[in-house]
Amino acid sequence: MAGADENTMLLNMLSVVATLSTVSMFLIGIPICAGVVRRRTSEGISIAPYAMCVVSCFFWLQYGILKRDRIVILINLIGFCLEVVYFFVLYMYSRRKSSLHALAGAMTAICACLVYYLRLNARYDSTLDRLGTMCLILNVLNFASPLAVLREVMETKSTELLPKPIIIVNLLVSAQWYLYGHLVGDPYMKIPNMIGHNKRHDCR
Repeated sequence: MAGADENTMLLNMLSVVATLSTVSMFLIGIPICAGVVRRRTSEGISIAPYAMCVVSCFFWLQYGILKRDRIVILINLIGFCLEVVYFFVLYMYSRRKSSLHALAGAMTAICACLVYYLRLNARYDSTLDRLGTMCLILNVLNFASPLAVLREVMETKSTELLPKPIIIVNLLVSAQWYLYGHLVGDPYMKIPNMIGHNKRHDCR
């Protein structure tokens, strides 16, 4: 009983810490977007991490709803709303709006397909596992998305284009969600965050 109580207490504490850390990570986009508005251009800022995060948060939000995990729902609802705003700001100040139209369309189509799929299959037990697998894959891709500018970094020999704050904070947040996934016995949270933590650590 004592061990179970300790695990419950640890899980509750970790839920609070991970929630605050993750929301703080999402808020990193505010000063970045403020700089974009001030310069009136999003040139030199990769929009890939924001686009990937929009889709990832939406999938995890649906996962949380299906699993009835209030922590997952809360965090990803906040993340989804913020990332959509960031994407819109970067879009408004981008000189390559035509390519972003296609990206936004693809993001919308992917999310719409998921909603349609869940509407047809939400009653099946296997749906949660399938959605969890999708979220796992998206998480791994999400961890890699900040590296989308590596080619430009190598060409310019400058690391200023890398979203360093996002990479560093993700390292800490990944470790917390790995532990959370371990405590609740959820491999779909545990595995990608273990990969993400190792990837961020290697990037340092």
